[in-house]
Amino acid sequence: MLIQSLNSHEIFVHGSIKFIDPMTSLLDETTWSQQKDMLLEQLNLPSSAEVTIRSLQKDLSLSYSETIKNWCSSKIARIEKKRGK
Repeated sequence: MLIQSLNSHEIFVHGSIKFIDPMTSLLDETTWSQQKDMLLEQLNLPSSAEVTIRSLQKDLSLSYSETIKNWCSSKIARIEKKRGK
């Protein structure tokens, strides 16, 4: 039960790298407000969530289209029946 809880991130271990609570690594609101523009620029990210969402939608649509186009000849993606299902 302990290992399962650690792996599902239901519990955390202080000082651990693998089982740390990710919330403890977040910037507080004041620091975020002060450093937001600089961080977004360094990470080459837009400051607008709408721009990011449009970009992700475009990427997802392209990936989906390519997957469907190549589905029949794909050696990676396939659907197999096991035990008649």
